[in-house]
Amino acid sequence: MIDLSILSKITVGVFLLVAGGWIKQFFERRVRLLVFFGQIGEFHLNLQPPGIIRTHAMVIHNTGRAAAQNVHVPHTVLLNANNIHVSVHPPVAHTVQTLPNNTEEILFPTLPAKFQVTLSYLYFPPFLFNQINAQIYSDDGNARVITVLPQMQLPKWILVVLWALIGIGVIIVCYGLWVLTRWVA
Repeated sequence: MIDLSILSKITVGVFLLVAGGWIKQFFERRVRLLVFFGQIGEFHLNLQPPGIIRTHAMVIHNTGRAAAQNVHVPHTVLLNANNIHVSVHPPVAHTVQTLPNNTEEILFPTLPAKFQVTLSYLYFPPFLFNQINAQIYSDDGNARVITVLPQMQLPKWILVVLWALIGIGVIIVCYGLWVLTRWVA
C-alpha cells in the first residue's frame, strides 16, 4: 500500500528543491562570461603571387544578469605589427592597449548583461588561430571557453514533458528508498 502522506512530503520536497534552484538562478545578479570560436577558415588565393589568408571569429557572451566590467581580450602578439586585423561587431566602445610584455589587448570597459560581441580576425601565415588569443578575463574573473556543437533544438513542449518525467522519476526513487529503509528497519 502506498503511503500518500510520505509521497506528498517527498513530492513537495523535490518541488521546493527545484523551485529554489530556479529562483536563485533567476534573481542572482552576477557576471557569466562565455567565449567560443565561431568559424575558423583559410583561403588559398589564385593570384600572382599566390597567397593564403586565414580568419577566425571569437564570440564573447555575457550570459549573466550583471554587466561585466573591464573585459580584457589579450593577444600573444602585437596585432598591427604582425598584419593581424580585428573587426568588432556590433560596434561597442573599446580600446586597444599595448602591454609591457610587448603584446596587445582589447579592453571593453563594460559588456552589458545578456550581451554578446563578436571579434573577427583576418591574418596571414605563419600565424594560426590558436597562436593569437590568450585567456580572456574581467574584473569578475576568467571567461569560460566552451566548445559549441551544432545541434537541433527540441520544441519547448518536449522539454517540459521530459523534465516532468525526470521529476516523477526522482519522486518514485525517493519514495522507493523510503519504503526500502522502512522495510529493512
